Amino acid sequence: MRYRKPRQHTRKEKIRRKKRFFLISFLLVVICVNMLYILNHPFLKLKEIQISGNETILEQDIQDFLSLNLEKKFLFLFPKNAIVFVNPQSLARSVENHFPRIYAVEGKIIDGNILTLNIEEREPHSLWCRNKSYENDFDEECFFADQRGYIYSRAPYFSEGVFEKIYTNPEALEIGKEVLDKKDFSDFFDLIKYLEEKHKMFFTQFLMQENGGTKLYFSLLEDRLVEQEPFLIYDQLISYEQLKENMKLLRKVKSFQKEFRERPSDLIMIDFRIPNQLRYTFKQKQENDTNISKNNE
Repeated sequence: MRYRKPRQHTRKEKIRRKKRFFLISFLLVVICVNMLYILNHPFLKLKEIQISGNETILEQDIQDFLSLNLEKKFLFLFPKNAIVFVNPQSLARSVENHFPRIYAVEGKIIDGNILTLNIEEREPHSLWCRNKSYENDFDEECFFADQRGYIYSRAPYFSEGVFEKIYTNPEALEIGKEVLDKKDFSDFFDLIKYLEEKHKMFFTQFLMQENGGTKLYFSLLEDRLVEQEPFLIYDQLISYEQLKENMKLLRKVKSFQKEFRERPSDLIMIDFRIPNQLRYTFKQKQENDTNISKNNE
């Protein structure tokens, strides 16, 4: 097999290649310079940012945050505030992630160079408190959760009756986290609504214990105030539908009907922790604990 020597470039070819390289480089520089000039022209820059819907968050704070993002360079050269690089959806997500109090943001470009952001802030749906010992009531560590169970803000101290307080595992309560998964959160408050509307049972506070038990403390029963803090207790492993069914069955028990109708404020406890049993206790001269098997009803 014959060995072929690599082809040697002639001097003219080397000069031609250098010229081509410098020409291409020159053209790229010219293109970049022209693009920089065009993109920095006021006509192609973002003219204004309009913010609406914010109630507790200062508009200036949002403007400052956006300005910080838009002052950066794309590929270290091109201004991000050039309208061709402005992505309203991406900026809306950035604002939503940066401000925990914001529930949703809608961003769009109008009139070619104006960015509008319509903000929906989170509303305090429920008040969640860390279940631990405090030296006094004013030291309670409580947080606001929105309609999805997302904790977005520390809450000031509220006396009883302003908000229904839900006490739970201290480690579960941190800003930026959800107190329960979305279905559990929705089902829990659906149960509360069911008990209030269907059975005239209203509550002052709730306790979700680490051992899996949940206590619902009554404030009103059959439109009567209660003073002894009676409660409904159940195991968190029991489905919310089963709890509704248990209450429905208990209200049909004649002995419970009579006591509950005549003296609801003497109720001490309703206990649904044991499967297939409906337990309840009313205050009497000699307290009586009644245990009813659902299988016998």
